[in-house]
Amino acid sequence: MDDALRKLVQSVHVIRGMHRAAGGRDAIPVGDPQRKHRSIGGGSFAGKKNPDAKTLARVANKFIYHSGTIDDVDNMKWGLEPQHGDWIRELANHAGDIEPEELLQQSTPLVWMSDKPSWVAMKVARKLKKHSNDVTDDEISQHGHVAMVPRKGEHAEHIWHVGEKGLDNGEYSPVTNLKGETKKAGWTDLYQNDWSGNKSPFGVEKNEYVSAQPVEPMFHLTGQDLVDFLHHTGTRKSATGNNGNFDPSNPDITKTEGGDVEDYRGGHQAPRRSDDVAAPLHDTTGVYPADLYGPNGLHYYGDKTDPIDQESYRHTVRLKGRPEAPVKIYRAIPHEPSAQEKLVKLESDMAAYQKRRKLPKDAGTTNGSQWYDNAYDLREKLRTQPNEVSSSIATINPGDWVTPSRAYAKMHGDSVLRGKYKILSKTVKAKDVFTNGDSLNEWGYDPEVKKAAGGTATWHDKLRDHLEEHPAKAIHGIHVGSNVRFTGAL
Repeated sequence: MDDALRKLVQSVHVIRGMHRAAGGRDAIPVGDPQRKHRSIGGGSFAGKKNPDAKTLARVANKFIYHSGTIDDVDNMKWGLEPQHGDWIRELANHAGDIEPEELLQQSTPLVWMSDKPSWVAMKVARKLKKHSNDVTDDEISQHGHVAMVPRKGEHAEHIWHVGEKGLDNGEYSPVTNLKGETKKAGWTDLYQNDWSGNKSPFGVEKNEYVSAQPVEPMFHLTGQDLVDFLHHTGTRKSATGNNGNFDPSNPDITKTEGGDVEDYRGGHQAPRRSDDVAAPLHDTTGVYPADLYGPNGLHYYGDKTDPIDQESYRHTVRLKGRPEAPVKIYRAIPHEPSAQEKLVKLESDMAAYQKRRKLPKDAGTTNGSQWYDNAYDLREKLRTQPNEVSSSIATINPGDWVTPSRAYAKMHGDSVLRGKYKILSKTVKAKDVFTNGDSLNEWGYDPEVKKAAGGTATWHDKLRDHLEEHPAKAIHGIHVGSNVRFTGAL
């Protein structure tokens, strides 16, 4: 690993540990040192270099984003405060039947965030009074600002994700916080009752993240660093403002044209032994500081109150200095049950209803008689369908994201994959599992492959050698070093 890059990654972990040990976490500014925003959070890695845009882009899916303009920064010295912003006030002015101020008095002030930082182009466009597609990189550099909020932290239980149906059912609409807990919106602080009366969220749309509590970002991006970050994540693909395809939560399975190559790994690549920033499970000191193994390791680099973090940390400590030791790794993958699997579950649900008059959780109705009649018809239909399994992935493959915690894999499947998943497991050697320092729960599987003439080679070497011997195979969308699974014989 490059020494400068190693020191940079370790400095990030050192400062995180210092903040947690002090009982808090400073927002760390990144960008033009002449801009006022450098005063936010009061620190710059204790004299160490701030992480650059490319480094941050590697962990982009660990954050959600609050987009705005540089004009907003002075109001963020103590974090992101719930408020009625310009956009909400504009909506209120066009609401019609009720005076805008009266409507705002009845609305819960919120912090607004999103999965992607692409909203910054819209914010800059509004400031400059032009179309967002016409906003240039220079204009984003001059006027844009993005605050990066980690998905894990003390605020996670107060940041709510609004699903595909928005808040169509008002206080009965389901919302899910960053810890994966789903509640009815009316049972959260999005709906409030105080001395000024009842308040409810106004202007909230589907797939947005909102919080009625102040939120403290970890990083602020402005200037050229912001533009570089948007390009490294694919959020912007050209200087004219075209949006890219960055989607950190996309679980879809896609197939490469012309070949039996399946990329089911998600938007960014799992750590590999050849990466500049990577360390094996049996010795993480190439990425994490040595105090990861100390008495406060979990407190500094994870959440000591989280059972999932506790489980992954136990494996990390247990396997220290044991490269050949076995460890079981897990992975949740998208999975649509086959007709036979659906039939087995349906018949089990029908039997439970007949015996105890108990409806399944996914019944979609409280009318038992109606559900059973529908289930009977569906059962007859399933019995006539061929038993085709939608997901052909049967094992964990080199290059996959994996976790030593089955509970973490389940949480990923329940949230990101929306319950349509199955969990794969595999027992491997500690030396073949790698971290880039993002999380104690997320690792990459990159096993060694024995060479016939002695020595070792990674699976990447094996694929490269095969394609050099059989170049015709390369036309099927297989690129050496790309994050895909090769299904041909090697």
